[in-house]
Amino acid sequence: MCASVAKVPLERHLRQLSLDLLGRPPTIEEYRAYQAKGSISEDDIQQMMGSEEFYARMRGYHRALLRSNISASITNQNDSRLSGTA
Repeated sequence: MCASVAKVPLERHLRQLSLDLLGRPPTIEEYRAYQAKGSISEDDIQQMMGSEEFYARMRGYHRALLRSNISASITNQNDSRLSGTA
């Protein structure tokens, strides 16, 4: 059984969510908005995950996975190129 986790301060929770999901620290305005609200709800997390910043982060993450593995997956004469749009 896992030990219970002590409650994390709101600012730390927001910073970690923002870094993990959006790839950037929260803005001062975001800190103030969540401090005024008093908590971060599941709906707030879903909203972060529905943002363009989240999709851009996931595209970059999966693109990096593809690029790092393509050379091991394809036998060629070093004449293949991977290209795409951002």
